Parts: sequence; structure tokens; C-alpha cells
Amino acid sequence: MFARREAPVGWVTDDGLHEGHLVAVLADGRDATAADNPHADNSAWRCFDGTDGRPRAVGVRAGCDCYDESLTEPVRTWRGAAVHPVHFGDDAKTEGDGAHGPYAEWRTAHVDPAAAATVPADVTALLDTVRTRLAGLAEQRPLAALTAVARLDATAEAAAVRAAGAAQRRGDSWTRIGAALGVSKQAAHQRLARHVAALAEEAAAVRAAAPGSEQAQLTEHLEEAEAGDRGAAGAQEQRRVEAEVHADRLGLLGAVEADETHHQGGQDDDRDRPRRVG
Repeated sequence: MFARREAPVGWVTDDGLHEGHLVAVLADGRDATAADNPHADNSAWRCFDGTDGRPRAVGVRAGCDCYDESLTEPVRTWRGAAVHPVHFGDDAKTEGDGAHGPYAEWRTAHVDPAAAATVPADVTALLDTVRTRLAGLAEQRPLAALTAVARLDATAEAAAVRAAGAAQRRGDSWTRIGAALGVSKQAAHQRLARHVAALAEEAAAVRAAAPGSEQAQLTEHLEEAEAGDRGAAGAQEQRRVEAEVHADRLGLLGAVEADETHHQGGQDDDRDRPRRVG
């Protein structure tokens, strides 16, 4: 992604979009500029060694000139936050290595995040197409253009919430999220944080309710156990009812048989009894 080049060029990414370099820091905390060099229009950090009337740098910081695809003129500049020791006569020691020093800060604090936020070419082309199409539609069918803009806003906001949540899960700070949006970390947090939290809660609820999840399996086992208990209780109740019905039937049959026996016995008594005559 990036390569180290010999000073004074500095360090340049493979795509040429970022050219890093050292910036001299003066005693008053300012970054040295060409105006501080009375002998030449040159702000290279080596110039500020305290000779020939030039101020002496007390340290250096990482800097970068950032280009767009045209690679003509820088579209913005970047400065590192830390002030690093300066070692006149030892460029390599002043630049530092891959883990420490201005070069490492340029790489980890600026180039890597910038690369992560670089929009893919196909998405850039798609956005350009939408921009051009909406500009024409705004003149031809303004209400249709406004409807399209409303849909685009809703789509963009939903994508921003999902992207911010994914960035947080990957360990990116609100500072980086804000930088990707072109706003401060406070503005990014105020805009998205509550929506990111709500989306995370919704996703957790969906995972908990999804088939195969631990919670779903536990709930399923509990429901099966309860169903089994209800089934056992129901079977026991059914057996009790059947027994009572069977007993009632036996009792009814016994009563009928007893009545028939009593009735038959009555008839026999009548046959044995003498008939009265006259």
C-alpha cells in the first residue's frame, strides 16, 4: 500500500494519493514554513538547523500532502499530533522505523485509515451516475427528483447506521467514524449512536429467537417438558375418568341385574302363593 522513498520526497503510497514527509517544529510550537527560511522558498525540515539565520527546529512531526485521482495538486494536507525528536545529520533516525517515529505515525494514523475509507471505484461511478441523473431530473421533473432524494436520504441514513455499527465492532473509534463522514466525532456520535445501539439490540433479539440459537433451544426444551407434563397429567386424568365411567357402568349393570333378579323373584313368589277363590 505504501513505500518509503528517499528524502526529500518522503514516503509515497503505491497509488500516489498520499505523499508523507517531515515537518520541522519550531520553539514556539509552530510548524516551520518557507516564510521562516530567509534564504530560499524551502520549508524542508533540514533547513531549520539554526544556521545562516534560520531558526532551529526543536522536533519534527509527520505531514502528508493528499491528492485526488488527478494527482496534480494536493487537495488537503494532514499533520500528525505528536512531536518527535529531531536528529540533524541522521535522516533515518529522525524518520523512525515502522513501529516508532513520524513514519509509523503517518502510516498508522493517516494512511491506513484513509485506505480503509477509500470508496471503491464502482461505487464512485454509481454515485456519479446518480448525481448526474438527479441533476437532470431536477430540471425536467422536480417533484420526481425530490421523491428520489427522499428515498436516497433514507437509504443513506440506514447505510450510515449499519456502517457505523460495523466500524465499532471492528474497533474503530467515533473519531474515525466522524472523519469518514467528514464531521467531528461528537457530531457523528450524536447523529448515529442511539440508532447503532437500537440496531444492535434488534440484532441480538433476532439471534436469540432464531432457530438453533441457545436461547431458542432452551425455550424449545422447556416447552417440550411442559407439554410432556401436560400430556402425562392429561393421560392420568383420562384414565381416572375412564375408571369412573367404568365403575358407573358396573354399578348400573349391578343395579339392573339386582332389579331384574328382584322382579323375577317376585314373579316366582306369585306363582307359589295360593290363589284366592270366591
